[in-house]
Amino acid sequence: MNETVTYSKTQKLIATIFYICIVIISIITIGGVVYTIADLIMAEGKLELFQEQNLGIQIAIIGALFAGLFILIVFGIGMSTKGRSFFLRTLFRERKLHSKYKNNRSVQIFTISLLVSIFAIIIGIVVAFFYELFIEVSFTFLQDFSDGQILLFVALLIFMVFGLVVGFFYFWFNGYALIIRLIYTLEDEEEEDSFKTI
Repeated sequence: MNETVTYSKTQKLIATIFYICIVIISIITIGGVVYTIADLIMAEGKLELFQEQNLGIQIAIIGALFAGLFILIVFGIGMSTKGRSFFLRTLFRERKLHSKYKNNRSVQIFTISLLVSIFAIIIGIVVAFFYELFIEVSFTFLQDFSDGQILLFVALLIFMVFGLVVGFFYFWFNGYALIIRLIYTLEDEEEEDSFKTI
């Protein structure tokens, strides 16, 4: 029989924010894909071609664009319960710790220090990446991109940042339990090896 997990308001709020972010990123990405395909079909003059059409066709085109946007939004709303549930179960799932590690101060200090070190490495890599991208390169490579490709590039950057934020929250809420589990597994293996040598 499955146990019912109760989440706090803060946890539900974080899951909701993450889900809204992923919906927005998905809409931007799909928009970038559509725009890129339009650029491949007609690289320049899309706005001029639109302005040359009669009012009825212009209204139909705008309506089609908004219809696609609203379909994506409705789909996102329809999937909101499952999306929030996914983030809640992934980020805040309950982990049972061995009794001897629950209040072990030295293990807690070591675990938190290791997590901080891992975060420092990740943040350093991210800062170095964005420094090289935006300071050294100075966006000159974007001059060869179409508008759709630039939109896709922006969506990719946003997705990377979002992934890092989600990863940060995951390790922050689950890292302690994961490291404790690793220590417990290593200790069990060491005990088994010591028994074998007797």
